[in-house]
Amino acid sequence: AGSVDMKKATHDAALYLRVISIAQIGQSFELIFEGALGGAGYTLRPMVVSTLLTALRIPLAAWWSGVVGVLGIWIALSVTAASRGVAMTWMWQRGRWRAERV
Repeated sequence: AGSVDMKKATHDAALYLRVISIAQIGQSFELIFEGALGGAGYTLRPMVVSTLLTALRIPLAAWWSGVVGVLGIWIALSVTAASRGVAMTWMWQRGRWRAERV
């Protein structure tokens, strides 16, 4: 078992909270509109878009962490979360979900 540098761990955790707090707005839109789209029976496209944007976290985190360290991981999580919110909002506003039969 190794020892944990609590000062570094605390710094990294605080950095994560600062970065991810910005993405909370986008995540809120994602949760609201993805749920609304699903309730309307419009599930396939939101699922595909959400899955692809979530999968994009892996290469983005790998790339950005090589550039800016652990901050790159937090940025990748935040950017993809906000992107999912934008995508779900766009799908809702576009209105194709209205044609679905439940």
